[in-house]
Amino acid sequence: LENMGEREKLDQWIGDWFKKADKNNDGRMNFKEVQDLLRMMNVDMNEHHALRLFMMADKSQTGSLEDDEFVLFYKMLTEREDILRVFQEYSTD
Repeated sequence: LENMGEREKLDQWIGDWFKKADKNNDGRMNFKEVQDLLRMMNVDMNEHHALRLFMMADKSQTGSLEDDEFVLFYKMLTEREDILRVFQEYSTD
């Protein structure tokens, strides 16, 4: 249950960032808006990789992410970065 609380906090934090970046308050963000948001969050990443994840997270296939789709996008993005970081740590030995 404690872990669930952390997950909910993370979702809330990501959602807060989404609201800040959703300039026109339409509840969705296109790829350029998502890129701008990632820069604001200090997330540096390859544009091609980001676009691929963006398209995977766009479950409604609208060409934009709604808040829940953005949470999914962000989690896919950061999970992969964590995996890469662990791999890099162990591959330097």
